[in-house]
Amino acid sequence: MKTFYHPHKHKVPNNLPRILGLSASPVDSDASSLEKLEINLDSKCIAPVRHYQELLKFTNHPKICICYYSDDNELRNTAEPWLLKIMRDMADSTDKSHLKSRVSELRQFIRTSETLYHELGSWATSEYMYTSIRHFKEHQREHAETNWSASTAKHLTMQILCDLGSLKRPQLSIMPTDLSPKCQSLLQLLSRLIEHDFQGLIFVAQRATVMIFKSLIDCYFDRKHKIRCGSFVGMSNIQSRTDLGNWHYDIRSQKDTLAKLRAKELNLIITTNALEEGIDIPACNTVISFDLPLSLRSFVQRRGRARQGQSTLIIFVSNMQEEEELRRLIKIEDGLMKTYRDDTRAVSNSSFEEVSSFSLEVKSTGACLNMSDAPSHLSIFCARLTKQPYVINQPIYHHEESRDGQMRAMVTLPSVLHPYLQVTKGLQWWPSKKLANADAALQAYKALLAAGLVNDNLLSTNPSNFFNTDFSTSKAIHLVIEPINPWTDLAARWNNRVLGLFPHRLQIQHPRRESLELMMIIPLQIKSHIQFPLFTNDNTKTRVSLWPGSLIAADNRIIALYRQASHLIFQSVHGHLLKHTLHMNFVALFVPDTASAATEAFLGANTGRHCLEDALKTTERTRAPELLRDPILSLVPWTTNSRLSGPSYSIEDVRRGSQPLPRELKLECSALSDEAQKKFFEGQNLTIDRLPSTWGHAAIYIPRISHEIGVCIVAEHLQEKLLLDVKFHSLDLLSLAIRPTCSERPARFRSLAFVGATFLKYIISEQLFLHHPTWHEGLPSKVGKAVISDCGLAEAAKICKLDRFLVTKQFNGKKWKPTWISGFSSPPGFSEHQKVSARTLAEMIRAIVGAAYVDGGSRQAASCAVALVPAIKTWHAAALNDGSFKHTRPSLVISYSLVLGEMEKLLGYTFIDRSLLVEALTHPSYYASGLPQTSAYGRLSFLGDAVLEQVTTQSLLNAARRTLSVDRLQSLRTAFHLEVDRSTEYLSQPIFSPTVDALDEVYLWICLQSHSQELTASLNKFRSTSRRDCWRIQRALLRGRYPWSDLAAMGGHFFLSDIVKSLLGAVFVDSQANLRDCEHLADRIGILRRAKQFLRDEVITDHPKVLLQKANPEAKIFYQSCTKPIPDNTFCCAVWLNDEKAVDLQGFPNRDAAMISASQALARLLEENSKAQ
Repeated sequence: MKTFYHPHKHKVPNNLPRILGLSASPVDSDASSLEKLEINLDSKCIAPVRHYQELLKFTNHPKICICYYSDDNELRNTAEPWLLKIMRDMADSTDKSHLKSRVSELRQFIRTSETLYHELGSWATSEYMYTSIRHFKEHQREHAETNWSASTAKHLTMQILCDLGSLKRPQLSIMPTDLSPKCQSLLQLLSRLIEHDFQGLIFVAQRATVMIFKSLIDCYFDRKHKIRCGSFVGMSNIQSRTDLGNWHYDIRSQKDTLAKLRAKELNLIITTNALEEGIDIPACNTVISFDLPLSLRSFVQRRGRARQGQSTLIIFVSNMQEEEELRRLIKIEDGLMKTYRDDTRAVSNSSFEEVSSFSLEVKSTGACLNMSDAPSHLSIFCARLTKQPYVINQPIYHHEESRDGQMRAMVTLPSVLHPYLQVTKGLQWWPSKKLANADAALQAYKALLAAGLVNDNLLSTNPSNFFNTDFSTSKAIHLVIEPINPWTDLAARWNNRVLGLFPHRLQIQHPRRESLELMMIIPLQIKSHIQFPLFTNDNTKTRVSLWPGSLIAADNRIIALYRQASHLIFQSVHGHLLKHTLHMNFVALFVPDTASAATEAFLGANTGRHCLEDALKTTERTRAPELLRDPILSLVPWTTNSRLSGPSYSIEDVRRGSQPLPRELKLECSALSDEAQKKFFEGQNLTIDRLPSTWGHAAIYIPRISHEIGVCIVAEHLQEKLLLDVKFHSLDLLSLAIRPTCSERPARFRSLAFVGATFLKYIISEQLFLHHPTWHEGLPSKVGKAVISDCGLAEAAKICKLDRFLVTKQFNGKKWKPTWISGFSSPPGFSEHQKVSARTLAEMIRAIVGAAYVDGGSRQAASCAVALVPAIKTWHAAALNDGSFKHTRPSLVISYSLVLGEMEKLLGYTFIDRSLLVEALTHPSYYASGLPQTSAYGRLSFLGDAVLEQVTTQSLLNAARRTLSVDRLQSLRTAFHLEVDRSTEYLSQPIFSPTVDALDEVYLWICLQSHSQELTASLNKFRSTSRRDCWRIQRALLRGRYPWSDLAAMGGHFFLSDIVKSLLGAVFVDSQANLRDCEHLADRIGILRRAKQFLRDEVITDHPKVLLQKANPEAKIFYQSCTKPIPDNTFCCAVWLNDEKAVDLQGFPNRDAAMISASQALARLLEENSKAQ
């Protein structure tokens, strides 16, 4: 109006439209707002005049009643809930710390709870807090892996709530002492009103009050056929449901509320001011305002909701001031009624759009599913579940018929789903089975959508729905900031005169020389004790230790002395790099002592050279000449490799004990021929250095030591910036983990990455299993793989800026130069970019987590994983401790306690929650009859697989006498997992009868629940034929040979290993994530015992194909397998060696057995040919 209407009013006065507006309250608080409205609309607000008296006959003017209540705190009987007190104390203690800014959400939740306590009492407050906390924790766990943003406030809130432990829900029986005086007055009023034909609204101030009030009324009134309560909080979704306390804002569920009130299915609606305007409710005869209306508009609109004859508006007031305010509003309304001539109420034209119960529509995407299409969509969803042998993933429909021939259907979905999703009934009766099936399928699809198994496009949920990035198509190369160079920062500290000098004691321990100690001085304090090995090309291990430094005072004169001492040590070996006087400007100084007097004495005693012949003529000789130089080639020193002794020795004695001193650590002096030594000593005027050769050897080590210390400084920065909650005892492990491409110990790095990958799989599997109890096996498996894949971890590394600590430059002794201050031209903070593969970043995270695990165990590794991978949360396992996961378990368990008891004896573990044991023994082919009480073992098998890998890896690390290579670890673990199939065949335990003691074989799969006859037949056949194979396998293992061919010939009964994994998962969950109980079960089954045997007997567990390729690294080996037609139906395999067929075998039961036997046959053939030659 202001932009278009009024500017053109005078230009084209006759061509502008006139305004007709209909409103029940064209004012806010006083008459002045009416004038503003008329000016803006360029119209007058008037009441109908024509037929006005006739209109009054059919229009009701509600009666206003005042309900008094006492708001005196002394009359309040209800005590403040203990949960409110505890959370207020926790918030107050947090306010005093540096986390004050992160508890605003928690503070708002407490304020809302306090308001509910004063308005309704302790029961309502406790119910609100309990339900809000439960919903908040469920939402956080459900979206933990999808939310990669650094929401520190929500993480802190979640951590505080998890620390509360298990919360007890308030009792459903409400006592008068649990209610506030105001609430008691309202309930007493409702008790009187429901005796008559009651259809009413209750207006409250807050959305939270709406839902809690509804729960309170439902629990308080046992005559629910008279009080049928609904709720309405408006269609606005502006407040985030992720906030604590906003669990009740379910917009879609309230669309039918008003229609049900009109149809008298409900007789009471609790609402906020959202229902004051624009919604027609002619069925209402009573309006209760629980709070005094805040404005004239609110008063008029609330009274206008009472549309039936003899209707009433009841307003609660507690004192005379509130009553006077109410009378003031009535007086203002009377004046306005005279202004626009009496009555103003006009019926709103807006209509309520009902959404059909027999269609499914997602407003955000526009996706719509009609009832007729629901069966096909449901079949497609089931078909996309994880495919398994002996399982048909299709919905099954059951029907019941009424007396009049109507049909209603019930659909049963595969047992891999949560029990409450397995069986769904249709809403109503239909004339045909087809329509009944469609109704049941639509309701099942609605349940799948609510559970998150169907996305907003009404398609099966996949990992891309949870992440902003599709990791399957993510780029393999990332552009990252050039990593930190610690020497650049140190040079800047020298240039900026930030001269807090810190000497660090450095010790070099060589196995064949005396230990050497010196001081490394830099303008930075290294706070950790650093130890790392150095290796020469003959695998001689030198141990280097660096202790934390402390601040010293040093003026320019002392610094100059330090530089001279460092120059003297460096020039003994690296003199060719120190030809310029500016080359004394080192970033790191190496001196024998920090005392100025000692440094001066060191310089005075060791500076300069003198003639070898003159030295030999000296009668007093305390040591043999050590650093010898030719005047022409003075930059290449020679040294004596053995101490000369005796009262006198000649130049010939020196010649025999001398050789060139190498400049690089990796170069070892080889024995020289007599001609080479004579040629050197033929030179005239050979000189010897006053500096002992010990310092020359130190100068050889310093380049590599400087490089390693630089990496350790980067690792220390990483620990201070990103790994605040992780304290590494050995910084050497962390410094090794941050250089995946340039490590001097690649085997050790791969070992750390292997351990870290295992732990990451374990922790993300545990989190996904606990946070998403309604997910079927395939979804957490895909999401977990995406999170810990190369692309997923690379994305995590970029989010937490881990790439800044990636070390990519490898030490090169030939190109090494001392680090001079003048050599760093780029200012600190200047950074370039470089390309790094996703694999490199991912391996870096895995190695860091593995280093944390090796250094401090699983708790430290978990803290490290949380810091580096945003999808992993600190509260990943809190659902086990606070009882949240327990609430998701089925309440009913199939009762066959005798069989479960025998199974518990067999496993050596007694379950607290036996439903976990039942679930672990339920095959996916099982369909529940009636009310489902369990789901199939898929989810537990998914968790148990990660637990088994973690347990076996941990056992290998603890049992190994030396560090195992990654290939050996991987080979052993693969062999153990293949052993799982064989171990599930049977476990023996003594079972005593009353007459005869007997030892019976007890099979794990005897108690397996399934509805597949093919599975039963296969198990019976396996039982009858596998006894002979098992004894053959046992003999091979006793002889120290891994029976690859025998195991492969038994066939891949993978569901047997799934049973063991699911049992491990069940024990893990039931024992509150106790890995010791899982280790006990794995040892009882025989997996860990076999691991110890393999390590003790050094059993070769590499796959035969791998062994064949290792034995013939240059050969080109190709395998060709095929299947013979029925009735033979056997497999054959040919092996080609360098384009020639070498082996061709036939008659094997499966492809794996054929390829393994062919590999072993070719290996034997090559060995025989080698012996013959």
